[in-house]
Amino acid sequence: MKVQVFLYDLSQGMARAMSQSLAGRQIDGIWHTSVVVYGREFAFGQGIEEFVPGRAPHGPIVERIDMGVTGIPEDVFMEYLDNMRSVWTADKYHVLDNNCNNFSDEVCQFLVGRGIPSHITSLPADFMNTPFGQSLLPMIEGMFGPSRHNSNPQLNQTAAPQRSGQPPVSAGDLMSALSGLAGMPGMSGLGGLGGMNGMGGMNGMAGMAGAPSMPSASAASTTSRADHPIAHVKPCTGLAEFRSLLATHRAVAVDFTSATCGPCRVISPEFDRLITEANETFRPLGVQNLPTAPILGLSVEVGIARELAAAYKIAATPTFMFFLDGKQFHEFRGADRSELKSSIDLLLFTAYPAHPHAKFSLSSLADLRDSEPVRFVQSSNLDAIFNKLKTFATEGKVAWDDAAAQRLLVVAGWQTFLSNLLVQLPVNQLFPVLDIVRLLVTQDPAACVFFLSQDPAHSLVAVMDKIVQNAETAGKPTRLMLLRLGCNLFTKADPSVPLARLADARTLFTSVVVDHLLSPELQLRQASALLVFNVAWSVTLLRPAADPATAAAAFADFDEGWASELVAAICNAIDAEASLGANGDDDIALRLVSALGLLLAFAPTSIAELAQVVGAGEHLQTMTAHRNAAIKTLNGSLAAMADNKDGVAAARKTIEKKKWLVKTAKEVTDLLSVVQ
Repeated sequence: MKVQVFLYDLSQGMARAMSQSLAGRQIDGIWHTSVVVYGREFAFGQGIEEFVPGRAPHGPIVERIDMGVTGIPEDVFMEYLDNMRSVWTADKYHVLDNNCNNFSDEVCQFLVGRGIPSHITSLPADFMNTPFGQSLLPMIEGMFGPSRHNSNPQLNQTAAPQRSGQPPVSAGDLMSALSGLAGMPGMSGLGGLGGMNGMGGMNGMAGMAGAPSMPSASAASTTSRADHPIAHVKPCTGLAEFRSLLATHRAVAVDFTSATCGPCRVISPEFDRLITEANETFRPLGVQNLPTAPILGLSVEVGIARELAAAYKIAATPTFMFFLDGKQFHEFRGADRSELKSSIDLLLFTAYPAHPHAKFSLSSLADLRDSEPVRFVQSSNLDAIFNKLKTFATEGKVAWDDAAAQRLLVVAGWQTFLSNLLVQLPVNQLFPVLDIVRLLVTQDPAACVFFLSQDPAHSLVAVMDKIVQNAETAGKPTRLMLLRLGCNLFTKADPSVPLARLADARTLFTSVVVDHLLSPELQLRQASALLVFNVAWSVTLLRPAADPATAAAAFADFDEGWASELVAAICNAIDAEASLGANGDDDIALRLVSALGLLLAFAPTSIAELAQVVGAGEHLQTMTAHRNAAIKTLNGSLAAMADNKDGVAAARKTIEKKKWLVKTAKEVTDLLSVVQ
């Protein structure tokens, strides 16, 4: 794939015309650059920005610079870019030291192994070496913080306030200040002596920034690896030890160095820092079982490890070697910080490629993942419930405890009282006690824990078994209350509790959910769809692949086979709802499609394969076609009901719900596409 750099002059020719009189030297342009690859244009502005090539708001393209051809796959590059978004943020922009051209330089190093032309990256240093540049430095540092181009930072201490917590400096701020300094209103046309959206040069001049600074040899020589609190880089002197480490670590980076080598003293601390940074921040989406330290750094002192250096034919220092699964992956010589960083990045992205789902925009599913579980918290008429329950208990000769019934959350013994009722009452008379438990678990977390794990009678399991064994006689009220109670067991505070506690009863639980997803009773289908959504919501929060940093340890042994059973059941239910055409229930359909998406996202590809086998893609297409047709019809009817404000509001609400369903179905279809 061809890689190009687009060069823009944010001053639109004014730098060339006026720089000699202002700065005392010729400056041909206030350069802004972007990288064009895979049919898109990438630049650093308000974070990492993306444009249709040639349509970026930076003015005419001055030059298209061919950088070469990259062999890096597009998905690897996009994952690299996603990981860079936390580094290249607007608040970290510095007009001289960290700007669009630094970004372009680093991206090109990653893609083709070489940086952008030096006359672009050296422009800040050239400008700051002029009297005019030095006169602007206090103002620039006041806006962007200290600069490495300040040879005497003590002189400008008062001009460089702490920027933490402050919003990024705007283009207008810098432009207004510069225009006033120069006494030239037209100066505001210099996008780079301003123009934060362009982020080149000054803003524009940001484009003059060179690569990030590197410690000097004298400073670096005072830093030892032992000074770092966490040893991400280990010394290695023996050939046998070296080969053992290669065999036990997937990704290994090696710094062959020498105590008498000046460049080594400069680059070795950077090697330490980059390896440490990678191990602490590299978290590719969807990678299961990612090691705590994804990359091992080794430091080999060639003057001591002569056998090891000879075995790998080290002829000069510094030499860097990179190994993947024990085999040499890449090598280069020299103290090139940019190449070192891009080599480490490439090794990591190759060793731990992101899940195929990481390339999709899943905004609807992300919103659902961040939402609360669906819970039935509406209070019931407790007096009526208790009267009905007492009648059932008396008729069935089940022990009744008035004290526990009257002060359920205070009096000791209520747990056994309710558990006995759940176990002993006939299945068609369980709905009042299930309704009470439904309310209890929303008010008292201890009640949830009791019924899930501390109840010696395992009353909830007994109820599920009764309903599965006696589906004909259980009655709609009992089944509905059980499903609503199941929803209320899920909480944002600890989403792992229900799944962890139901581990021994998953077969029963699945049977209850599956049976009711296909029920002819609308209310039972609705409640079951909500329950299966809560299960999927819990799975996606806890699945380690989705977020290794926050995955619950209690979920480490989650059986993806169970997720497969639920996916198959949901796909059958989606098929049933799709077959209803325009008569299908939007709420049920939305919950089913959302649950399927949450179970598929970042799951093992075998689950998506199963969904495809049972026809999920076709069912989603059918459902989407029905909703799109209904949206078209509703939109066409809005004009006819213009005088009916309530009718118009209701129609618009229905349209929005159907659009949300269509959008979510599209995201789920994307997830399925990885196995086509």
